[in-house]
Amino acid sequence: MMYLYDKIKNDVKTLLLRCNLPLKYAHSITEESIDNLVLTIYGDVIAYAHKDPAKHGSEDIVYHNTMSFSAVFHYRIANFLYYLDNSNIYPTQLKAIAEDLSNIGKRLSGIEIHPAARIGTNFVIDHGAGTVIGETAIVGNDCYFLQGIVLGARGIANNPNGKRHPTIGNNVEIGAFVKILGDINVGDNVKISPNSIITNDIPSNSIVRIVNQYQTLKYAQSVVSEISAIVPDKKGLLVFGKYFSYSVSCYFWINESTYDMDYEIINDNIMLLQYPVIQKEEKISQTAILFKQNDYLISAIFGIHNLLPVLN
Repeated sequence: MMYLYDKIKNDVKTLLLRCNLPLKYAHSITEESIDNLVLTIYGDVIAYAHKDPAKHGSEDIVYHNTMSFSAVFHYRIANFLYYLDNSNIYPTQLKAIAEDLSNIGKRLSGIEIHPAARIGTNFVIDHGAGTVIGETAIVGNDCYFLQGIVLGARGIANNPNGKRHPTIGNNVEIGAFVKILGDINVGDNVKISPNSIITNDIPSNSIVRIVNQYQTLKYAQSVVSEISAIVPDKKGLLVFGKYFSYSVSCYFWINESTYDMDYEIINDNIMLLQYPVIQKEEKISQTAILFKQNDYLISAIFGIHNLLPVLN
């Protein structure tokens, strides 16, 4: 569809002219650099048309009628300008123009992408309203985002300078209203279910889903046992799922240290874990219960210290 490529190129050039760039920057924009920018945008269009069934494979519908794509379109040009000057100190003038372009995309779509964020090829934001991608976020190639996603910093205000937003790998699919916070890494080929809150690294080839209010990480490989819920009981923690008789073992992870947990397989669907005891004076940063089968991590339930007794 060369006519669409030509249309994109004409629109990019028109928008750059409207930016009224200072001559020293306008002269540094080459035809080759514009072609590379247009190819990247065209790749986003093709990916959107092929991945979203509602577009019925139509690149025209994506480019001319899809507001969420307009945010990506304006981000691409804004990002191009943000890094146009390769000096160590980015000119305030270029940064301001780049911010203005991103804000146009935000007003059209409700999606905010900081022009400094680095996003790979074939990027799709479907629907997208409420999505925010922070300044130091990095997103790999072939990623697909839905609405309400936040790639944010861990704190609320007065966050430190430097890398404070997530790094997302290649071929990652993120469901609606997911919050990924802090300078953490999400690996390649990861799927994250809607409404997840992610504050720890996620390894490649994983599925993240919600079990009750807890974030659960489950490997996408073919394993037998499944974890569906965990409930506190006077005897310990009751774990519900499937096929627990197939060599499941349990571990308690606290502050990056791992300990064996005593457990009893009641039947194929219920397991009883003995409460690990946390000393009252111990400062807790991270906790999880890890479930392994045949040396594979099959599930991890994070933030578990809220269910545990504290030794007085």
